[in-house]
Amino acid sequence: MCQIKTVMINELENRRKKLLNKLFITGGSFSLVFLFGVFKLVENPTISSRVTPLLFLFFIYIFVIFSLKFGIKNSFIKELNETIFEAIGIKDIKFSRDSRKLKKVVLNFSKSNSGFLITNDEFSGILSDVKFKICDGELWFGTVKFKGKIFNARLKKEFDSKVLITNLGIISAKNLEEIKLDSVKFSQNFKVFSSDLTKAFYILNPVFIERLESLVGDKKADILLYKDEILIILDNKIDSLEPNLFKKITSLDTQEFTDQIQSFEKLIKFLRLS
Repeated sequence: MCQIKTVMINELENRRKKLLNKLFITGGSFSLVFLFGVFKLVENPTISSRVTPLLFLFFIYIFVIFSLKFGIKNSFIKELNETIFEAIGIKDIKFSRDSRKLKKVVLNFSKSNSGFLITNDEFSGILSDVKFKICDGELWFGTVKFKGKIFNARLKKEFDSKVLITNLGIISAKNLEEIKLDSVKFSQNFKVFSSDLTKAFYILNPVFIERLESLVGDKKADILLYKDEILIILDNKIDSLEPNLFKKITSLDTQEFTDQIQSFEKLIKFLRLS
């Protein structure tokens, strides 16, 4: 993985400043218009009750300011992450603030009591000729604590059985049978379930386990192999896809994220070619 160069950081910082100036100038201009409207309304003697129109003006003001901030923030998220993704080597990058499709994939396999899943900032692209999606996710009000990343990739290769590797507890193991692997260390960290034990052992060979451990590290995760797809829910406690528009960019601490993408790439390469 290549490092983000100083020139790139400077370009992103300049872009951040331009977007911030746009927010302040546009927001400030609208604020002046709003104050002028309030002043004219207050001094107008023909209006008997000013409460309703003042409230109406106030709600319009709040709506416009928040919409402006939301739009500019989304532009910054898109530009910064596209820069990082391009540096990593991802092609055909697309961004969506909405991530309902990836959320739906998770909910199709999750336990009913896991919690209320919030997802946002979805990026899709092509990595090693494999289409993938990634988004931020967080669970609220449930039995499982989760804040991190959701990966999903279509591998162009059909799995003959469904395999679940879990120590996070979001994805349901319903109708799957638990299996024990030879690796004592891996078995201590994860539970493994499958719809076909023989075929599961074929997939869960030492190379796959090594690459999976490299991706997950000491964090909790659920990994599901099904049909021609892989779903990974990684609890890394980081909202790395959403930078702070109001914070100066002096460096980009992307090492953990790029390491995860690199490990994810190695894993899908192995699954696609094995």
